Formats: sequence, C-alpha cells, structure tokens
Amino acid sequence: MMRRYLPIVLIVLLLAGCGTRTATPTEPTTPETPGQSTEKPPVSESVHVPEPEPEPVEPTLTTDPVYLLAPSAATLWGGPVSVVVENSPGARPQAGVNQADLVVETLTEAEITRFFTLFWTKPADKIGPVRSARQGFVDMADAYNTPFAHSGGSAEALAMLRAAWGPRNLDEIYTAGGYFYRTGDREPPHNLYTSTDLLGQAIVDRGIDMTSVPTTARSAAVPTVGDHTAVDVFWHRLNEARWVWEDGRYVRYTDGVLHTDEEGRPITAVNLLFLGVGGVNRGVDLGWTLYLWDGGPATVLVAGHRYEGTWRLEPGGFVLYPPEGGQLPPPGARAHLGAPDHRRV
Repeated sequence: MMRRYLPIVLIVLLLAGCGTRTATPTEPTTPETPGQSTEKPPVSESVHVPEPEPEPVEPTLTTDPVYLLAPSAATLWGGPVSVVVENSPGARPQAGVNQADLVVETLTEAEITRFFTLFWTKPADKIGPVRSARQGFVDMADAYNTPFAHSGGSAEALAMLRAAWGPRNLDEIYTAGGYFYRTGDREPPHNLYTSTDLLGQAIVDRGIDMTSVPTTARSAAVPTVGDHTAVDVFWHRLNEARWVWEDGRYVRYTDGVLHTDEEGRPITAVNLLFLGVGGVNRGVDLGWTLYLWDGGPATVLVAGHRYEGTWRLEPGGFVLYPPEGGQLPPPGARAHLGAPDHRRV
C-alpha cells in the first residue's frame, strides 16, 4: 500500500511566566490610651501605579535536542496519563484541554480529528468527551510510557493495546469502565468524561508502575513579534483551524469561530510547530496509520519567528533536532499537535 506524506502540525502552547502580586501588609493595631485622641490625620489619596510590562526579548535558542514536554519544578499532580478527547462539532466545547501539557490533534477517519491529551503538571476536574483509540495515539502513549485512557478503538489500536499494555490500558468499554462517567447534557457518544482524580485512582487500584518523561529548561521571556502572526490549517472545507497572534499569544479559531473550552477560555499558544510525517488512510475500520517513529521535517513558529529543523518520536516522547549549524527555541509547558491530511497548512 502506498504511503501518503502528511503535513502533521505540532503546536506547542507555551505559557509565559506570570508575576505574582505581593499582598499589602496590614498595619498593626495600637490599643487606645485614655485621653488619647482617636481622630486620625488626613490621608492623602493613593495613586495606583501600574506594574511595568515585561520588555520583549528575542526568543531563547538552543543547539541541543528539544523535548516537547518540559514541566516546571513545581509539585506534579501525579501523572503523566494520556486521554483520547473528541473534536467533532458535537464534542465542542471540550473539557480539560487547557489543563493538558500535550495535545496532539490528528485525523482519525474521514475528515474528523481527535485529541491525544497528556496530563502531567496540572489536575483536571473534567476531561472529555473521551473517544476511541487509534494506532497513532497508542504509539504516542507508548513513547511517553503513560497509562492510556480511551473508549474502545480501531481493530489495529485494540490489538496493540491487548498485546502488551496490561493494566496501563484504561479502556472504558473493556477494562476500566469505573473510571469514566456520562453526563445527561449531551447525547452519546459525546458525553463520556473522566478526570485526573479518577485516572489517579485507576493508577493506584491497578498497580500501574509510573515513570517520568524527560525534562528540559524552558524560557518564560516575552518574545518580540515576528512576521508569521496568522496560520491556517485546512483539514476539510467543513473543518478548518486558524491561529491568530493576539495580545501576546496565538488564539485558535475553528471553522471561523473562537475555539473555547467548557469554561469559556480560548485555546491559545505561543509556539506553533508544524511537523511532516508519513501516513496512509486505511478506511473506516482502521482510520489513519501514521508513521510517527520515522520522524520528518519540522517548522517552528515562536511569536511570529520561524525556525526549521527535524523531529522524531522516541522513548520519552517527541524530540526536535536543530539543523546542522542551526538553533531551535526550547519547549513550553504545554503542546498541541494536529494532522491536516495532505492538503495545506
């Protein structure tokens, strides 16, 4: 069967560092002395002085390989764990996508996309709608060595999971239904959800041996803006995504509408990564087969600045490699990947 070369899009959501405002200390209370006047002297009206905005800087670059998942040193919720989340119109708005460290969007069958989401640094009270697995999602979960939550899957994906995954295979239909739930506000299959609490309990109950993924340094600097401030990703005439640079971040629009989560927050990014990967559409029963272990070319956009390199999926996850004599920016805290077929980005 002939392979088709797909432009696969990896969009890294870099969260800029946020300063915290120190609370104003409360003045001590002095007990009143008999005969002492309680009248306070007039206080001049305070003037609010806004905090200065961070000065934009050029993006930080490195000649080292770049792992695409780099959590902070803060206490982790207990992951990593990965979940398949639906992205058809009936599934929107989704829950938990903004809490994920890594979001991988690929075609499943026809022109429908789904998200492979990986949770590591932040808990999520609600994740979903949860849908079925595909071969590419299984390969990604395998690379990151995470428990994998899904609801059934293609014949190829289920065969891979049953052959070697054991307790890490958190399948709502066959092996782990108690760690998922359905809501009454949507019709099936768009109403199946889970949470990091439920998945954490599954890890404990099933005795899953948890491991960590590689970590690298990341920059919280606010970059200057380059020329690449809008990107269109064409999946199908009824399924298009657009990323527009607004207020220091790329904001996602899907089919011309702002793409938000259940809490009304837009899906945003500071880094966009476009990867090339081989693949073939094997029909309704199997969906797309993606040759992720082969790697391919990579284009990285950081606040409108463009960089070229290559990528591979390795034990430990997605890795970017700078070209000979070149550099790439370090990763952010969250990543989003998509596969827009053979058409255009």
